[in-house]
Amino acid sequence: MKNTPTTKPGQTSLRNRLRTMLAISPLLLVLGTGMASANGSAYFNYTINWPQTPDLYFSVAGGPASTCGDLVAVRNGGAPQTTPGWLCTDASGNATKGPWSWANQANDETASSYIRWPDNSTTNTVSHIWDKTAPTASISSSGTPPTSYSGTGHDTTNGACFSANWSTVTSTFEDTSTGLYWSPGQGYSAQPRCHAVPPGGCVGIPVINGTLSGMPSCSVTWSTSFPPAGDHTSGHSYLWKTCVYDGGQYGCATLSFTP
Repeated sequence: MKNTPTTKPGQTSLRNRLRTMLAISPLLLVLGTGMASANGSAYFNYTINWPQTPDLYFSVAGGPASTCGDLVAVRNGGAPQTTPGWLCTDASGNATKGPWSWANQANDETASSYIRWPDNSTTNTVSHIWDKTAPTASISSSGTPPTSYSGTGHDTTNGACFSANWSTVTSTFEDTSTGLYWSPGQGYSAQPRCHAVPPGGCVGIPVINGTLSGMPSCSVTWSTSFPPAGDHTSGHSYLWKTCVYDGGQYGCATLSFTP
């Protein structure tokens, strides 16, 4: 029951992944047939909590009035855990617990929970993910300069991992001898900082968007456009940097070389 947007886009894919977990979860062994008619509607205010997500709350609406129920939770695929009398409703059958903050959560956690009332009726089961660990990126390419550019991204299995709904991969390519950055068709010509251009505004470092493959998953591959060999100057030093994003944090890898 611990801890970008109120509702992240594409939570359908996340729910599909959570359903898969529930299909083999020990939680199903204790739900029984009572889940066919839930007694009260349980919900989290966020399905995933990343660093930028506000505090987490758990609520029940329309449960038994003025009644305390047990929390039954499965965390990271473990055995069901029961906390007696964890949630008590008001005279209207409503209740809220929290807040829990991302900062105070120790580790990644995928959890499914419901409330069991004294008469053994239950709420629906709801799922939530704490995403604490940043992803990691690696570069598979080598060369001076490389003739291809691709790599992998990894995230921990109990976090949100990668989804087409919230994950990206971006790259920058710098000539560190001149401080200039590469962009397609322009070579290494862009200034490394924002500078004024008429009629106003600025031009920043070119960021090249790549492609992630294998989502939804905790391990993906990436590829992106990259500078051709002819855009490099012999004796100059170059730094290529690629970052994968898991919806809340970045994991980056770099490649340095001198032609």
